[in-house]
Amino acid sequence: MRIPFRSLVTAIAVASCSGNAPRTTASAPPPVPSGASSTPAPLPPSPEGPRREIVEEDLFGIHLVDPYRWMEKHENAAEVTQWMIREGKRTRARLDAMPGHAKLRDRSRDLGMSQAFATIVKQSGDLLFYFKTEKGADLRKLVVRSRDGRERVLVDPVSIPAPNGQHVSINHFEPSDDGKWVAYGLAEGGSEITSEHVVETKTARVLPDVLSRVFGMLPVHWRADGSGLYYTQMISEEEAKTSDPLQNQRLLFHRLGDAPQKDTVVLGKGVEDAPHFEPREFPMLASNPGSRWVVGLGGGARPERRIFAARANDLRAPTVKSAWTTVAEYTNNVMLVGPYGDERAVVHGDELYLLTASGAPNRRIVRVSLNHPKLADAAVAVAESADVIEELAADASSLYIHKNRNGRSRLQRLPFRGGAIEDVELPFDGWIDALTTDPRREGLIVHLQGWTSEDRYFVLRSKSRSFEELPLAEPSGIDVSSLIAEEVEVPSTGGVSVPLTIIHRKDLGKDGTHPTILDGYGGYGISATPSFRPYRFAWIERGGVYAIAHVRGGGEKGDSWRLDGKGPNKPHGIQDFIACAEYLVREKYTSTSRLAASGGSGGGILIGRAVTERPDLFAAASIYAGVVNAMRILEASNGANQKDEMGSPDNEAGAHALYAMDVFYNVRAGVKYPPLMLGAGLNDERVSPWMTAKLGAQILANGGQVWLRVEGDDGHGFASTRRQRFDLFADAWSFFLQQMGDPAFK
Repeated sequence: MRIPFRSLVTAIAVASCSGNAPRTTASAPPPVPSGASSTPAPLPPSPEGPRREIVEEDLFGIHLVDPYRWMEKHENAAEVTQWMIREGKRTRARLDAMPGHAKLRDRSRDLGMSQAFATIVKQSGDLLFYFKTEKGADLRKLVVRSRDGRERVLVDPVSIPAPNGQHVSINHFEPSDDGKWVAYGLAEGGSEITSEHVVETKTARVLPDVLSRVFGMLPVHWRADGSGLYYTQMISEEEAKTSDPLQNQRLLFHRLGDAPQKDTVVLGKGVEDAPHFEPREFPMLASNPGSRWVVGLGGGARPERRIFAARANDLRAPTVKSAWTTVAEYTNNVMLVGPYGDERAVVHGDELYLLTASGAPNRRIVRVSLNHPKLADAAVAVAESADVIEELAADASSLYIHKNRNGRSRLQRLPFRGGAIEDVELPFDGWIDALTTDPRREGLIVHLQGWTSEDRYFVLRSKSRSFEELPLAEPSGIDVSSLIAEEVEVPSTGGVSVPLTIIHRKDLGKDGTHPTILDGYGGYGISATPSFRPYRFAWIERGGVYAIAHVRGGGEKGDSWRLDGKGPNKPHGIQDFIACAEYLVREKYTSTSRLAASGGSGGGILIGRAVTERPDLFAAASIYAGVVNAMRILEASNGANQKDEMGSPDNEAGAHALYAMDVFYNVRAGVKYPPLMLGAGLNDERVSPWMTAKLGAQILANGGQVWLRVEGDDGHGFASTRRQRFDLFADAWSFFLQQMGDPAFK
């Protein structure tokens, strides 16, 4: 399903916030804001680049010169796409001409496909549901596992006809409380806009119910009696042609067998006397098997959530309008209790357990009575400590708490009936990727992995308090004994120490000659946690170094770490990344001629601004689906959703913060930037591809080198095939090696 380029508001509307409309005549620039780069001069045209129509604008004292604003307009989408595809073909030809590229690509595929594993494991009674990715498989299947260990495939996307030659993938799933039904979302061409379907577990029969335009990363939940499900729906395809498709979403209830037109609005626009939702908020639901309560959520591209409570029976029309009670607002800093896209309520009886960073940067757990849900009266169930609380889950008798201690997981258990909190020893020292429980029965499933430790699953038996391995993953067979993951702390600005993970062969000599990738993200409180990625070894086994900078803006050191890299503090994360790059050079892991920067999505800000601030420090850089024109975020799909993280250009503080993080507007005439590989999927709804196009054109116009990598059968990456992911990395690495002078890639 293609989503065209679109604008949320016109350029004139944005400019009118400062009282000055865009113009095409030059004028003397006003003083440069403190902390921002000097205003770039207009750049000369390039025969390789697209057409230029210079627009100039004064916005809260910032002078903007934009030759490619026309690319943002919906009516110019075809022209932009054609230019991107043409440049993408040129990049493809360059890569395919490299002698070493095919070998590196095949090695990346072989290593990546060598692992079989399960993801998103969910329990319903004796049944386990999960995505299974088999060795050599390109797409994951939806599988059910019975108590005797037998697996059955419920949905295999390979068997589903793919329109227009694009692939079909499963974005999410949710079993009913009794395990009779499973709802699942199908997406086409790497998009995240899904159609919701229902399969019967016993027979694998797919029901005729189809719910359209569900964003793939938002949770779907069942009514306790299995009669229907709650889902968050986007605006219509027609409305999305002229507005941001991720605004004005609504939470609805669908009864099985009914036409979708009969579905009842439960949260969002159209519910009387219900909590008010801003257009950019996502209304969601978090149910809890066996509970008479449901928990409503308001959220978006931020870790904080608004929390509402209702009795499940009260959500039946016509009483919906008076069902909800507000428990927490964003200002209460209540955080996620599970991975994004798997929002969970932790409810035991009539009590709700919440994770909050309010007054506790490393977070604490509070307990709220749902009969009288006043957060001010909440009791502290688990106090803040030196370890950061990451996740909580509950079985029938206990609350389980996942904590982060210097990049390693710690697990604790708190009995509901009283007693002291106790440590639970994990099977090995690694990272808990997810906790799985059924709150109606005892027991816990833990998914563990590490930088050099493969994915493994374990069941914690409630009586013996011991772990038994659950065979949901098959090892890749990769020999990791020659590898090491170093964890160091790098001094950065403001006196902070930045965690840096450095993965390499144990026999690495620190002589400054090794090709090195420095990866980073630094936004939304998302942590780069230990993960086993076999394809990385295609880089490392050649003598390469793979490093991850855990910069401010992420959540590695708690909520204060997130806030110190958010909005106007975004430059702190960029300074952290530069400090980590300098460390790798100073300690002779590599040299500036063999150091590459890599990141994507929100990390495009980090990589792009590090490169524009310190072009001398990197040999090359790669940005995939990057937010590289932050000042124009409101013109992009999913743009208004980013205000809370980045700021808004319609006020002075927000405009100055966005300008400081904007890669496009900080490209300066006459500066030699390292070669860039810029990637985009044309079906991306999270970050509009025109951002990538604009930056590529701007660098080309400055005489720089840009390799534009374009995927017509992909989006933001969440619904990519495995081969697409591995090929993306192999392409970027081949590009890096060529820029670093490797003769096999000339």
